[in-house]
Amino acid sequence: MPKPIKSCADMPKIKGCEVTECAYNIEKNCHAIAITVGNSQAARCDTFYKHSKGGIKGLNGGVGACKMDSCKFNTDLECFAAQGINVSINSGEAICATFSPR
Repeated sequence: MPKPIKSCADMPKIKGCEVTECAYNIEKNCHAIAITVGNSQAARCDTFYKHSKGGIKGLNGGVGACKMDSCKFNTDLECFAAQGINVSINSGEAICATFSPR
């Protein structure tokens, strides 16, 4: 059973993001407070947004929600990847590279 998350500070962190055209990406790090992963069909980063840069500098983003029931790190639509996740680009889409099927 995964360690219970008691606060937002316990969210799995985004270790790195290769999607440099995302508004929240600064020097290959995510600066969104939290991202949402998946739409039940693909492990894409639903927070990906092409716009002028945003987010909170100095903050390392976390995974707020994960809709990928089929991922081994998913419990009750929450991510429990203890080592954090990586976001990469695949066919022009931002995806959770840490996704691992059950």
